[in-house]
Amino acid sequence: MPGGVLPHFFDLPTACYLLLFAAGVALLAWGEADKKRKQKQEQQKTGLRAP
Repeated sequence: MPGGVLPHFFDLPTACYLLLFAAGVALLAWGEADKKRKQKQEQQKTGLRAP
């Protein structure tokens, strides 16, 4: 079966697969950035409360 499993189930142009891949990478990067931002906020909150 040439082309793998995805082309068998989804007959999409290559550009669509590239866009889906780029969107997935962007979501992963956004999630990591948000996680780091939340950690930084928590450190600032606890830093302000320390005597």
